[in-house]
Amino acid sequence: MNANKAVRRVFVTTFLSFILVLFALGAYLLRQPEHSSFSKELTLEEQGAISATVRRHGVLNVFRAVNSGRFAFAMERFRDLPKTMIYAQGHQSDGKIWIHVGIPDANESEGYRLFSRHMLRRHVKGWEVVNDF
Repeated sequence: MNANKAVRRVFVTTFLSFILVLFALGAYLLRQPEHSSFSKELTLEEQGAISATVRRHGVLNVFRAVNSGRFAFAMERFRDLPKTMIYAQGHQSDGKIWIHVGIPDANESEGYRLFSRHMLRRHVKGWEVVNDF
């Protein structure tokens, strides 16, 4: 009976440790990227919402890559995701905006290496990524 309690205690401790690691990993990955090139038309709240949407989308792409077996790509994205910054943003005629997300790189002519590009649109609950290109 004591062995049963010990096994249960080890299982609960391991499970809680796993949950704690997942929470810390999520907090690390979901930090908002710095945004350096937003237009003056967007409020700070909108800039933060767009940054959070882009970061969530990046995390989802890491999980999709793992799920499809592209582990090297997933590890590269996982490593680079916390370094990302929004470098360019523009408006489309249909109300959507485009975002360029990059990683600082002094060797590049524009000062950053392109990480991803997104088209976003505003909806009732905030912003959503319409497509990547």
